[in-house]
Amino acid sequence: MEGAYKLFWDFICCECDHAGIWIIDFELVNFLLGKGVNVNREEAMRQFNKDEPKIIEVDQGKKWFIPSFIDFQYNILTPGNKVHDSVIKILIKNGLYNENKGLIRPLEGTKDKDKDKDSLRGRGREESERRGRGRKPINVHFDEFWNLYDKKINRKDSERKWNKLTDQERTK
Repeated sequence: MEGAYKLFWDFICCECDHAGIWIIDFELVNFLLGKGVNVNREEAMRQFNKDEPKIIEVDQGKKWFIPSFIDFQYNILTPGNKVHDSVIKILIKNGLYNENKGLIRPLEGTKDKDKDKDSLRGRGREESERRGRGRKPINVHFDEFWNLYDKKINRKDSERKWNKLTDQERTK
C-alpha cells in the first residue's frame, strides 16, 4: 500500500466512531494529511480492498464501515454489554448487524446456530466437567498476543500457527 494510503488508513481508524464507521470527508482528509499528500475515494477503495475487503460502503456511499475495527476493539460483540449494545445499535441502524445472525461480514458465510447448539448439547456432562464448568474460552485475537509478544519474528508464520491452536494450547 502506498504511503499516503497507509496514513489515510490510520486516519480513518482513528477518526471512525466506536462502531468502526467513518463519515466520508475527503476534503478534510487531504487538508489534515498535509500539502503534497492527496488521496481519493476510488484509489483508496482499490488499495484497501486489494487482498480482502477491508471497507464496506454504507448509507449510499456516505459512510465507510471497517469490519476489522470491531474485531480489534471488541473481539466478539455480546448483547447485554452496555458498550457492545451501543455498537450494535449503530450497526443495526446502518444495516450491518442482523439481530439473529450478528455482525454482517463481507466474506463470511451464513452460520447455522441451531446446528452449533445441537453439537454443544451432545457433548455430555462429563466433558463439560473435565473442561472446567463455568470457564469461558480465552479467544484472544492474534493482534493482542502479537503486541505483548517480545520476539517479533515472522508474523505470518506465527499467526498461522496461532490460528491452529486451541484455547487450551494457547494458555500453556
